[in-house]
Amino acid sequence: MNTRTEAWVTDAITRWLRTVPDLYWVKIHGGGPYQRAGLPDLFIVKDGRAFAIEVKRPTGGRLSPGQRRELEKLAAAGATVGVARSLEEAQAILAMPSIPRSS
Repeated sequence: MNTRTEAWVTDAITRWLRTVPDLYWVKIHGGGPYQRAGLPDLFIVKDGRAFAIEVKRPTGGRLSPGQRRELEKLAAAGATVGVARSLEEAQAILAMPSIPRSS
């Protein structure tokens, strides 16, 4: 049974992001009165390209309708978007040569 949480996956990804040179990233903390619901967990700029990653736990985590909507809007605007359930999935999203239109 996999007991890794979304926080554990996010921590693994952000620890790795700190080691990547020439990369801008920010962890978006959802909720609260000043944040739009559904924003992805990570916003990254690499080589002039924007990436948005929603992090989910390895098993069972699903996108909310608001999260899906925000990822679709970001993809329509030209960002590469995806859902990562592991560090390896996040790395694969950042290596994508083209913009996925669905997640």
